[in-house]
Amino acid sequence: MADSKRRDAFAPPQNRSEHGPPERPKGYQYARMGKQSIDGATPDIKVVGLVTGLKEHRVAWVLGERLGNGFRKEEDLVLEETDESFHFSIFSGSYRHRSLRLIRNKSYVAGEQNSFILPELSNIDYLLTLEGNNADELAKEICALLQDDENIQFARQLETKKIRSRENLIF
Repeated sequence: MADSKRRDAFAPPQNRSEHGPPERPKGYQYARMGKQSIDGATPDIKVVGLVTGLKEHRVAWVLGERLGNGFRKEEDLVLEETDESFHFSIFSGSYRHRSLRLIRNKSYVAGEQNSFILPELSNIDYLLTLEGNNADELAKEICALLQDDENIQFARQLETKKIRSRENLIF
């Protein structure tokens, strides 16, 4: 009997590191919804809102075809809020030597309550973020290219300063 207690006491913990919280699945980026400031931290980020009925991989393919450069799947973004975590798909690409990120605005975990990266823009399906110099001009150019596509119902540059939850775009 002493041996069975001894084995239990020295058994490795399940789904836990030795000194800390449970291990998280690999392949995810983790971020906490917090009070960070986008002002000054990211001087030139522009956001294009997209509305489409396409699945995320198809949207990435359409963007790649239109912009002449492919998008690749990145690690999912996981936003943790209190006891829940929400998963968002991210694709990255480039256009005219500027980095682009395609982010699904709505979490995709099936069977759970959905959340949005930008809750005040719940009617927007995808967010395309542009970073770098002249991002404003490139955002306008990308919008013009995407408005002609039959798969994209809506493509418009969003005013970053007017987005209340813009801090959620920092990760």
